[in-house]
Amino acid sequence: MNKPLTVSGASLLTSTIFLATMASPSIAAPKANASCATRKCHKSIFKGKVLHGPVEAGRCLGCHPPKGKLPKGAHKRGAFRTIRKNSTCTPCHKSMIKGRVVHKPLKTQGCLHCHEAHSSNTRGLLRAKSERELCMRCHKKTKLKFPFVHGPVAGGACSVCHASHASNNKHLLIATGTKLCFSCHESKRFVFKHKHKAVKNGCISCHAPHGGKQKFFVRQDTNTLCGKCHVAVAKVAKTAKYKHVALQKKGCGDCHSPHGGHYAKLLKRSPLKTCTSCHPKRAQGKYKHGPVADGNCTPCHKPHGSNYPHLMTAAFPEEFYGPFKKKRYGICFDCHESDIVKDRYTTTLTKFRDGKVNMHYLHHGIFVRRSPLAASNGNSL
Repeated sequence: MNKPLTVSGASLLTSTIFLATMASPSIAAPKANASCATRKCHKSIFKGKVLHGPVEAGRCLGCHPPKGKLPKGAHKRGAFRTIRKNSTCTPCHKSMIKGRVVHKPLKTQGCLHCHEAHSSNTRGLLRAKSERELCMRCHKKTKLKFPFVHGPVAGGACSVCHASHASNNKHLLIATGTKLCFSCHESKRFVFKHKHKAVKNGCISCHAPHGGKQKFFVRQDTNTLCGKCHVAVAKVAKTAKYKHVALQKKGCGDCHSPHGGHYAKLLKRSPLKTCTSCHPKRAQGKYKHGPVADGNCTPCHKPHGSNYPHLMTAAFPEEFYGPFKKKRYGICFDCHESDIVKDRYTTTLTKFRDGKVNMHYLHHGIFVRRSPLAASNGNSL
């Protein structure tokens, strides 16, 4: 029969210490010249979840060289140097400070103004709970509480557009002009037959980069914004006796694409479809006026405003009959010869006739004949 295994009290104590030491190396006694990065000696450097590389690797001497001979084991306070200048960081992070424009805190106060030296709960060892919170400590004047906010701003990701340390571009931008915007927005969306000239000047000529009161954070309401470049059109829209309701209520963007389009004048649709989207019944007849048949309303109507009723380009009487004067029908005689009203009979001047009877003369020429200034043959205008 086998005898039961017995262990003396001394042997049991020795075995317990050995096993505990193997399972929890952090509580083992530090050896001579061991890393400083131990929770037993320097607990404060481990306060954050994100550790600085040298701390994680146990390489303290890169940042904290000894003042004299390297001590063994425990050391007195002040035995190692603590250098708070950028020169401590630049040997490893040299590429981060390259650029003509250097972030002011980095230049005047050093890396540790924004970054923790050993650990942090925020990526990048930031001295704040988030990138946004850190930036707002200095940039409090930057108003970010808008009804419409740019995506990166809303997400608190300033570094999407701005370099944190240095850049060759103004405002520490990581790129300039449309290159910056197209790093997020697909450039293919802005390929058009007709391009808006303002786009060439960069997106921020029309859009505020952080946010604004208008949709798509355009800097002003579209009529005011567009009017800065399109001065003549804006003047007509503002001073015309008869104003285009669509322009006044919905703005330029209701008919025009702000970036570009496949139709002239940056129209969103063909000229006729642009007008008939609001005036559908105007072009439904079997017989169409020449300009309408050609798909264009602007030979007779001004799209932004006019001093004549119905946004006409020239005079046209609102009543169906009335004393005939060439000026009263100015819009007609921009294209048609005024002779179509002179002759009682014709087979060539106009198709608006009953056989040879000129219906223009019948409806309007009669007023010419009744005029005391008209010639006896009724042909005077």
